[in-house]
Amino acid sequence: LYWMRLLEFNFWESMSRELMPIVSLARKLFPASTLASIFFLAIMHAYYVLGVLDDAVSTDDNLWNTFQSLFTGNCDEKFCRNDNLRRILTYGSVILFSIFFLNIFIGVIGENYSISKTMSPLMYQHAR
Repeated sequence: LYWMRLLEFNFWESMSRELMPIVSLARKLFPASTLASIFFLAIMHAYYVLGVLDDAVSTDDNLWNTFQSLFTGNCDEKFCRNDNLRRILTYGSVILFSIFFLNIFIGVIGENYSISKTMSPLMYQHAR
């Protein structure tokens, strides 16, 4: 029974040292998440305005189609019909979102994780 307690303690210490940098990333991702959310809402508003011009507005469809076009690069046929302004907006926003914002997320996560990983023994001792 005493050996199990010793193994449990060592297991939780190593596990918490691995998880603490991941938990600390949530606070450091707030500015990048805010910027990406503002961009997403701006593109969704632009699609909404284009839908008002075409008399085909549905907020639920607009939210889903904006998410689908930005994150997967897929564009529904009825959403991306033969409207040149909508296609230019779709291509520009997908390129900007996938290259710029997703690389910012990757860079912020990678840099902050490596910093937090080197400081994880100190953070563990401080939290303990």
